[in-house]
Amino acid sequence: MDTAILPNVPMDFQHHAFHAKIIEYTAAGKIIVSTPLQEVRRLAWPNILLADVGSPAWNDAMRKARSMAWNPAWNGLVEDFDWRRLAKRLEDVIDEGQGIDSHALSLEHGR
Repeated sequence: MDTAILPNVPMDFQHHAFHAKIIEYTAAGKIIVSTPLQEVRRLAWPNILLADVGSPAWNDAMRKARSMAWNPAWNGLVEDFDWRRLAKRLEDVIDEGQGIDSHALSLEHGR
């Protein structure tokens, strides 16, 4: 199996940034070896192995990743990051702030 890597240097920006590559790699069915960034740890996805770059643990994680098989149960991990879902959530937040009932509006306009 191909292994995807996210070898970022841990620093404040990297810890708090959302790394879209994780979504892309996971959507492609890849096992990922990543530095243990806070945002990556927060996801806690089973296809992500964490280790510090250049450490013996990184080499161990790379070996383990190559031997792992993709579990079809993981296919839904990225569903909440689908652009249509994200856009709908944003639309709902905007409508809520403006007091608009988006469900009624969508029925009215045939959406």
